Amino acid sequence: MTKHKNPKICVKTRADRQIGGGHIHRCRVLAEQLAMLGCDIFWHVNDTARAYLPTNAQICPNINDNYRQFDWLIADDYSLTPEWEQAIICKKLIFSDLANRTIWGDIILNQNPSANSADYEAYNPNGALILAGLEYCLIKPQLRDLPVKNNQNIQHILVQFGLSNRPPGRQLWDYIGQNPQYIFKILSNLPPPLTMDNLIYCPPSDDIASHYQWADCAIGAGGVSALERAYLGINSLIIPLADNQLAPARALCSLGLAVFCPSFENLAQYNIHQLTPIPNPRAHIDGLGAERVANIMLDY
Repeated sequence: MTKHKNPKICVKTRADRQIGGGHIHRCRVLAEQLAMLGCDIFWHVNDTARAYLPTNAQICPNINDNYRQFDWLIADDYSLTPEWEQAIICKKLIFSDLANRTIWGDIILNQNPSANSADYEAYNPNGALILAGLEYCLIKPQLRDLPVKNNQNIQHILVQFGLSNRPPGRQLWDYIGQNPQYIFKILSNLPPPLTMDNLIYCPPSDDIASHYQWADCAIGAGGVSALERAYLGINSLIIPLADNQLAPARALCSLGLAVFCPSFENLAQYNIHQLTPIPNPRAHIDGLGAERVANIMLDY
């Protein structure tokens, strides 16, 4: 592998209704930071993930030489195997949400609050550098300058469950109907199955900042969006939609950055008045994670 003056970096990730859209979002945050530092960014993605990229993104439809032409591969894809990673020629940053398999990387990144570098000792044969915890949380650039929420008068509730193929349970619609004094806004690929006077539907867009500015609190899943809401001080009921969200969601809640709700069936037990703004969220998530990770990569 030849080291380039302007490092060439390929990002391999995917998005779909099974794994959601958090992978492409966090990869894009890191890629944009690396581009600001002079790197050339290329994308190896599926069609659903490609829809989340800028129109001028450089796409690599086929890779036939184990990424030999790149300086770095950033990989965020649950379908990867240790054998596939070990065959890659260039340096590798591997996203990991669970320390449960062997990883052949140069850097392993787990930005979740439950992450601990010691958890990877048995799964790190290459002696990769472990970046674990909220210090490395990747926050979108358009969110970094937004003020922390401090409105105690709750009126607007954002409902955010991403691309998941698990639709919100019937209990969510009951909950919205039972709280007519609040306005709920749901971000979803599919419109709600019914209309209500206090429910606004919006399809996903890049303008997530305006939705967060609108919200006083939220109900959502435990993925990337939960970290973004916590960074902005938007308290939320977190309902995990996948096993890999359980430990991070519980850890986030233990820090006072959210309120844990085990399932839609438990939703009626929670009062929206619990979801007052988070005090001093930047003490936990400072928004500088992308800068830290990018600089570590380029100094590696």
